[in-house]
Amino acid sequence: MIHISKLVLAFMLLTGVAFAKEAEKASYGAVSANDDAPAELAHMENMIGRWAIEDWALGQDGEWASGVGADWDFYYTLDGYAIEDIWVQPPRSVDVDDETKRTVGVNLRKYDPAAKKWVMAWLTKGPGNVQTFSATSDESQLVMVEDKPNAQGSIRRITFYNMVGPSFDWRMEISRDEGESWNEVYRIKGTRKD
Repeated sequence: MIHISKLVLAFMLLTGVAFAKEAEKASYGAVSANDDAPAELAHMENMIGRWAIEDWALGQDGEWASGVGADWDFYYTLDGYAIEDIWVQPPRSVDVDDETKRTVGVNLRKYDPAAKKWVMAWLTKGPGNVQTFSATSDESQLVMVEDKPNAQGSIRRITFYNMVGPSFDWRMEISRDEGESWNEVYRIKGTRKD
């Protein structure tokens, strides 16, 4: 009888810890968009969830080459007023010899109704600064443009499109002439995991 009581007590303690962690997560994040959040937040509603990523990069030879893939997970955050996403490349299911070689990054995306645009920030675990983007969106696509040129003088434009159902498409273009012309350099196809 004492053995069973100890098991029940241990179960209750572990369950309490799990509930406390969920409550802590909920206090910082959100299960859904806040009712008072800007309507534009719904433009990325289908992105909420976990995605398996296939990717392709344009090589120096002008040919497209397959990448290693990634995991990309999207969540509501900031009490349902914003979207946070976590990028892991290669995916955690792929072993790497050196974990410092695995790219892990986070985006925060929030719509600013006064400015009528999205404000976004990207940060990785590795060296580098926070990269910021401004974006516009509608029900069919979201177009992000880097706020300032990088050290090489180029800026990036990133477009999410076909954001319906169990998949989406994404492309990154680079401009070296302040947005006069754009060259596509990276492509992504996301497939929903859950």
